[in-house]
Amino acid sequence: MLFIPTYIKHHLEKAKYEYDPEAKVWCAWTPELPGAYAQASTVEAARASLAEVVEDYLMLAIQKGESKKLFKKFQKFHATLAPNF
Repeated sequence: MLFIPTYIKHHLEKAKYEYDPEAKVWCAWTPELPGAYAQASTVEAARASLAEVVEDYLMLAIQKGESKKLFKKFQKFHATLAPNF
């Protein structure tokens, strides 16, 4: 069973945010997912956009058969939430 909302929440909690004054946008990324990056005019919008990016990242990994790599760390961290993960 996949806990997609929990997976997304996990990455949003680990996300980093930085304001780029030159571009006048907020940048958001999650260090555990290379290339998972979003930007928007507000930090809230950047976070919402990053949630979509993380979901897309996961869906693509599932489609390519690479989801086990993504869930390995996540499973250890959340073993009590999803013992049959």
